[in-house]
Amino acid sequence: MKLISGQRAFVWQMLSGFYLAIFFPYVAWLSLSQAIDSANQLATLLTSPGVLIPGLVAVGLGLIHAWVGLRDVLIDYAPRRYLIALLSSMALFWLFLIANLAWLVAQLIGMSI
Repeated sequence: MKLISGQRAFVWQMLSGFYLAIFFPYVAWLSLSQAIDSANQLATLLTSPGVLIPGLVAVGLGLIHAWVGLRDVLIDYAPRRYLIALLSSMALFWLFLIANLAWLVAQLIGMSI
């Protein structure tokens, strides 16, 4: 737990929040400026390098942002006797989510090739 604590956790929260605050308006503008009529056009847009790479960075930073925030809430408010179990359960959930996102990216990349 000392890997990301105190000032490091704050810096990660600030960096990820800043990136996400820039990325989401960019995606909103991009989706409103493109004419998307079918799933193939949407898949082409999502797998273009201008969306896929920043999107993967946004997903990673969103996971870090959520992990640090939820970890801090659990550390501050969860009963001490349940803290290890709660943090371990949350870590397993994040690993499951990352595996599902990796599968989704593989499917999207495979769809465009």
